[in-house]
Amino acid sequence: MELTKFRITNFRSINDSGEIAIDKITSLVGRNESGKSNLILALATLKPPAGRAALSAIKDFPRGRRLEECKADTPVVSSTWKLSKSESAELARLLPGSPRLSEVEIGRG
Repeated sequence: MELTKFRITNFRSINDSGEIAIDKITSLVGRNESGKSNLILALATLKPPAGRAALSAIKDFPRGRRLEECKADTPVVSSTWKLSKSESAELARLLPGSPRLSEVEIGRG
């Protein structure tokens, strides 16, 4: 799978990144403390090496948000991935009768 675009909302210093398109070479440029690392950390929550853990309402949600607003289903990461031909064929085999997919959306609340 190849990441083609993503959007981060409600994560640490990021209220809404807007949609960010990914190309063969993508760079994140910004001033210190502008949220570049938080974009990467939010993406890493999709499949962390140690396994997925719940997000912390105190640590992982924007400071200006009330704790009651930070729930397990609060949207954080939305991403779109392009499938290779073999991945698309494997999904078609696993999901008979479904349309042939060329991309998938993966998100995290």
